[in-house]
Amino acid sequence: MIAVNHRSGTLSFSDLSLDSNRLSGSITIDQATYPFFYSSSEPISPELDALFPIALPVAMKAGVDCLEVPGALSPRLLGSAPQIQDILHVWDRSFERTRVEADARAPGAPVGDEVGCFFSGGVDSFFSVLKHDDEITHLIFSEGFDLRLDADPARRAKAEVLAREAAKALGKPLVVMRTDVRSFSDHYVSGWDFSGAMLAAMGLLFQHRFRKVIIPSTHSFADLFPLGTHPLLDPLWSTEETEFVHDGCEATRVDKVRAISTSDAAMDWLRVCWEDPESAYNCGRCEKCLRTMIALRLAGALRRCRTLPDTLDLRAVSRIRIAREGTRAYLQQNLAAVEEAGDDPELARALALALRGGPRIDPQRWAEAAKAKAGARARALLWARAPGLTARLKQARDSRRSR
Repeated sequence: MIAVNHRSGTLSFSDLSLDSNRLSGSITIDQATYPFFYSSSEPISPELDALFPIALPVAMKAGVDCLEVPGALSPRLLGSAPQIQDILHVWDRSFERTRVEADARAPGAPVGDEVGCFFSGGVDSFFSVLKHDDEITHLIFSEGFDLRLDADPARRAKAEVLAREAAKALGKPLVVMRTDVRSFSDHYVSGWDFSGAMLAAMGLLFQHRFRKVIIPSTHSFADLFPLGTHPLLDPLWSTEETEFVHDGCEATRVDKVRAISTSDAAMDWLRVCWEDPESAYNCGRCEKCLRTMIALRLAGALRRCRTLPDTLDLRAVSRIRIAREGTRAYLQQNLAAVEEAGDDPELARALALALRGGPRIDPQRWAEAAKAKAGARARALLWARAPGLTARLKQARDSRRSR
């Protein structure tokens, strides 16, 4: 059992059960108990190091004084805990440093010779798989990471079908993971902040076979900002048996799309959408779909991508809402690439409008709409204050019309 003493309560793991393909248990936080599990299509490692990544960020965010981990952890992982906490705390002061008490096991060595790569079917994962095709032996697909297990079952099934077909086309075995840890983590840590720890936990379940696990990057070196999966953080979850590598920061999203556009597997099975599409995989209307379509258009590959519309709505591009820093970075990359190419001025204008906050208001139409609204308000006020006068005026007007 893992126990954490909270300033105003207790965080604890209990009822832990580990068999060949499943790790499960319960976590109690401030008297609320959440069951959780990890299951895999392949046998998992007997070590419990995987519990540490999902416990530490939650404990820090909950303001826990001490994180006690019975048993023995990887010395390398334990040694990285202070730096992980320093990074999270500097990025966000609401992550409070906590004391970690655990025994270290004897230093080990890699026992497996295989290399895994997390694979969602998106641009980043296709880029890393194609880049390291000769080295990667397995792809790891997770249900419960970007698509929570309480999401639409049909949608999750579609995503898994895509991943299986893509892995088959790429010639790689697919390891399918399922987890519901977000059922408790989302109460304390955002998915953006928890993503790297969640992936690390899944990777640590395969220390007996993967000497390396590749985590595809989200942003390039030019656009890094605090994020749960990050080139500073991801390697710190490594153990003596398994090394985590944050891969792909040398390429912008435009570069990545250009690289994968030559792959039939990527063009047949690309999945980028986080919305709830009516189509097989991608809605073709959300911000993520649109910016991917922009990059595909730049690469001359939009019509070859089977999972996205083959035409781009420039009006929709101009109205992309910039809700987070990453979206602005992607749009700026796309605009820079369009301007460098110099052959698509309409797309350049649409992207510039989006970066300025959407289409500009037509002054004449705005004035006409304002005048109409003012007239309506005046008539409503007149009716409220002098309904009899309004009725007589209406009668006089009708009388004149009848003559």
